[in-house]
Amino acid sequence: MNRFTIFLLLFNLSIFAQQNFIGKHYLSSEYQGKEQSSFVTVPEVNYSSPTSFLQANEQNFTDLFGSMVRWNFTDAAAIGSKCAVSGNGQYNAVGWDLNNQRISLYGNSNSTPIWEYSLPNFLSTNYVSLNYDGDLIAAGSDLNVYVFTNTSNVPFFDFDVTSLGSTPTAGPVALTQGGEFLVATASYTDSSTILGFNTSSTTPVWSVTVVPSTGGGGIQGIRLSGNDSLMIVNTYGVFWIIKTFTGEIVYQDLINPVSTSGTQTKQGISFDGSVIATVNYRGYVRVFEWNGTTYNFLWQDQEPPGTYYNWANAVDVSNDGNYIAVGTLIFVTSSEYNGTVKLYKTSGGGTVLWKFEDCGDAVTALSFNDPENVLAAASWGALDNSTPDLYVFKVWEGNTPIFTINTNGSFFDESISSGGSTLITSGKAVHARAFGNGGLAYNVFVDTSDSNIPVELESFTGKASDGNVTLEWTTATELNNRGFEIQRSSGSEFQKIGFVDGHGTTTESQSYSFIDKNMNAGSYSYRLKQVDFNGSFEYSPIINIDVAAPDEFSLSQNYPNPFNPSTKINFSITVDSKVTLKVFNVLGQQVALLANEDLKAGLHSVDFDASGFNSGVYFYIMKAENPEGKSFISTKKMILMK
Repeated sequence: MNRFTIFLLLFNLSIFAQQNFIGKHYLSSEYQGKEQSSFVTVPEVNYSSPTSFLQANEQNFTDLFGSMVRWNFTDAAAIGSKCAVSGNGQYNAVGWDLNNQRISLYGNSNSTPIWEYSLPNFLSTNYVSLNYDGDLIAAGSDLNVYVFTNTSNVPFFDFDVTSLGSTPTAGPVALTQGGEFLVATASYTDSSTILGFNTSSTTPVWSVTVVPSTGGGGIQGIRLSGNDSLMIVNTYGVFWIIKTFTGEIVYQDLINPVSTSGTQTKQGISFDGSVIATVNYRGYVRVFEWNGTTYNFLWQDQEPPGTYYNWANAVDVSNDGNYIAVGTLIFVTSSEYNGTVKLYKTSGGGTVLWKFEDCGDAVTALSFNDPENVLAAASWGALDNSTPDLYVFKVWEGNTPIFTINTNGSFFDESISSGGSTLITSGKAVHARAFGNGGLAYNVFVDTSDSNIPVELESFTGKASDGNVTLEWTTATELNNRGFEIQRSSGSEFQKIGFVDGHGTTTESQSYSFIDKNMNAGSYSYRLKQVDFNGSFEYSPIINIDVAAPDEFSLSQNYPNPFNPSTKINFSITVDSKVTLKVFNVLGQQVALLANEDLKAGLHSVDFDASGFNSGVYFYIMKAENPEGKSFISTKKMILMK
């Protein structure tokens, strides 16, 4: 006897679009005593746009560097819906569901579990989280939240969410880096409770009940900031920023301010929580930055829609908050799909730095390692298995993956260690859109070292003219190049005087320049400190530049003129001199003293801020007197116009 159950019966796409059931829908059936499952993705119809789609192109990939699969495991009946890796990369956990539901803990040496813990309900998603050292493993499943050690499958922490009242479902969990604190969730139909625990006690330190204004009450994701101070928690339609150890809500907003289509994935947050990013099923990534009081909305970017709105389906924020990664699902037609991985710079206003366009289907999860030089992305892959299901990118080398895995199934989740050398990914042994069962788990070693393309400096020169030093340099190739710190010495230690952005990774020659302005007469040494995105650096050879004294004393006309409220006054002296620079009104009264000091021979510049002065004509008088008693006096007129 076979049983067939559709948990959300889909008669046609338009009905569900109109009823706002936008998202992934889970279908299950029983065949020969085993549960089978598949997913249907229901997009929002874009009634305002004509049909136009980008076709996916098949590609063949080559594995680069030394990345490799340490081990892989295929389960006969269960599906690996969720997975996590410890920060140190030594332990991996997989939450298996559908059949033979369990939590499995693995090491890196082989696919034999260190231990397993059986779970009761095949309909539950089994969420997992590990602390940095991997000595604690948390799980949220069905009606319970558990915490285990890595040496025993007997939970020392077991919290029954029904103790909160009625019958909620345990949802996503998150352990802090040290493992001393746990965030857990309990979801109802129209609300959810978020709880904070010391892992030594099942009595909550705090609890917060959230009632979303749209999209239902179930928690879809939790992500802690890298320093554990904050978390971003979201339901389908709303997200909250919450203090981890107190439960204080510091910010909340809608996942999608323009439509009821939300999200079913966790959102992104930087190491200190200063930058957050959200995604939704209208195809938008939305980025916010903390200003000391609240989160300011910075920008948004949409995956261009066709007949249907494409999905921004996964997101992560780099540790330093400088970069945003987004995974998408593209509805080529109602039955053809593609997926993309996109990288943005937070300060770039929504401009895509690079984009990989042929993932075959939905990109389900992605994450940076802490140094932000590796980005991993899990995908359902193409239904005909023509595209990989896992992609690993060297972030600064662009949109060519350095490692891929192509299976007969689909990956649902991935997690990368702090340094990036260990990656765990899990999913289904047959494609997500096809009925079937069986699961996958892969443990991957990722080579995080840089490639052999150096930042090769072709030339570095400098010249002095009119008191300014112009530095120029060119590179033949660049790898992971954040930029160049310009340093100067006048006989003592080198000091930073400026920074010029690099070009990341390129094999094309690049030219740069920097002007060190208004230099005193003397001899100076310059060097470049080339800085990688991962923090490593190298110094250029040192060049020496002589700046000659000006040929004559002079006082320049202020600029701008007329001005409001400030202006700049430049002057030059041929020898070391005592200099005064005074400002007078038309009545001959002194109203400001801008300089009264001994100055070295060379060009000098002074700013005059006239914010507290009335509009009108003013005069500035410079007097320079050298040690021999000879003096230079000059007067100029300027106009303040408010």
